[in-house]
Amino acid sequence: MINIKKAAMFGLDARIALAIFGALSVISGAALYSAIQKSKVTAVITEMNEVGKAYDAYYLDTGSELEVTGVYVYLNIEKLISDNKVGWNGPYLLNDKITSTWLNYKDVGELGISEMLNGEWSSNSSNSNWNSSTRCDTGTVGGTCDIWIVYRDMPTDLYISLENEIDNIVDGQNGNVRLVAWSGVENHVYLKYRPK
Repeated sequence: MINIKKAAMFGLDARIALAIFGALSVISGAALYSAIQKSKVTAVITEMNEVGKAYDAYYLDTGSELEVTGVYVYLNIEKLISDNKVGWNGPYLLNDKITSTWLNYKDVGELGISEMLNGEWSSNSSNSNWNSSTRCDTGTVGGTCDIWIVYRDMPTDLYISLENEIDNIVDGQNGNVRLVAWSGVENHVYLKYRPK
C-alpha cells in the first residue's frame, strides 16, 4: 500500500514539474519574441538612416535634390545607384533596382523615398487622391514638406512595433511613422527622415 501512494505522489510531482516547465517556456518564448521584434525595429531604423544618409551624400555631391517621378510623391531613387550628373560620386547604395521608385533593400523588401507634406494623412484613399493631397507642391493636408523613407508591404506586427518605438502611439495618420494601406493589400510605412 505504501508503494501505491509513492507512485501516485510521484505522478503528481511530475505533473507539477511539467506545469512549471510549461509556464517557463511560455514566459521565455514571449521574451524571445519581444527581443526579436525589437531587433527588427532597430534594423528598420538603421536601414532608414542608411538610405537617408545616401540621399544626403547625393545632395551634397551634386547640389540637387532627387526629382519626383511622374505625378506621384516618390523620388527617383535609382539616381543613388547610377547617374551621370556632375559631381555624382556614387553608388550611394548597393541594392537591386526594381523601378525608378523602388529598390530591393536587405531584410525589409522594397524601399523608396518620397517628399510629402506632414499634415494629417488619410490611410485608405484612392492612389491618385492620396498622392495629390500629400504632394509638397499641390497638397492640401497642410504642414511642411518632409523627406520620408518608404517601406513597401511591411508586416503589420513590425509596423505596430515601429510606431510604438518611435511615436509611442499607434495612429498611422500623424507623427514620424505613417501607414497607408492600399486597398488592404499592401502596407506602405512612411518614416520621416528630415525636412526638405
